[in-house]
Order: sequence, then C-alpha cells, then structure tokens
Amino acid sequence: MSVRMRVLAAMLGALVLCLGVNSFAGAATASNGMRLDYNGRCLDGDVSSGGGNGSKVQLWDCNGLENQHWFDLHDNTLRITVDLTRCLDADVSSGGGNGSRVQLWDCNGLSNQVWHWNSQTGSYYNGYNGRCLDADVSSGGGNGSKMQLWDCNGLKNQTWH
Repeated sequence: MSVRMRVLAAMLGALVLCLGVNSFAGAATASNGMRLDYNGRCLDGDVSSGGGNGSKVQLWDCNGLENQHWFDLHDNTLRITVDLTRCLDADVSSGGGNGSRVQLWDCNGLSNQVWHWNSQTGSYYNGYNGRCLDADVSSGGGNGSKMQLWDCNGLKNQTWH
C-alpha cells in the first residue's frame, strides 16, 4: 500500500474513532480490539504477508496495533483499520460448515461478510449461515490460532468483549 493510501486509511480510522461509529456495543474499540474471553487474546488480521485477500485472521496477544482494530461502518461488516477496504470474511467456498476458514477479503457486501452481534452471549454470528466467529483452541489457543466458523455454543472461545 502506498504511503498516501496509508495516510488516508489512518485519517479515516481516526475519523471513525472520533465519530464513534462502532455499533457493536463497544466490543471493538481502538484501544483494545476484540478480546476473546477464553484467554484474553485479540482478533488479529495477519498482515505480515501484505494483508491481501485470503490473509489469515488469528488470535494474537493484544498489542494495540492497527491490525487488531476492527470497525463497523453501520453495515454489519467488520473492517480492519490497517486498510478499511478489507473485511472479516467467512470463506464459504467449501460450504461454510463447521471449521470453515475466516479470513481478510475485499469488502463486497455479501452475506458471508456480515457479522451480527449477540449481546446476550457476547458472540458474533455470520449472516451467511448463522454460525459463530470461533477461535480454534484445540491446540491451546496460543498466538496464531486460527479463526473459523462453528455452530454457536456459548463457550468462551466464541465470546468477545
């Protein structure tokens, strides 16, 4: 991304923050990101390889960097502030079942990029099939743990604040 685009993205991110347009009940804030109840790690867009389409979304120690800041611009899509043109995307190319990958992708308005906040359970569920944003903690939930779709179950690996 060019320097000019980075500056524009940063300015837009600051404007979004100042205007308070995050409509997800405070779950995604610029100060601490989306923190998982299971272990306190944050939702992290792995932009180390450029952050393009298909980039991994993972758990990582909360560090305050912009690849952990997510905003909803009143369309129920979670955009990463490192590049507000990338959205949290459920890869439904294989059907969208349990274990389907969650990734960064160009924002396109399709239902697999729509995330609804359930304030009673603290979870996000996908507009494509109603499955929840789930951290795969089968290997302990450490840095780099993958995000996936899974049937909503109310467990702490689906609960965000």
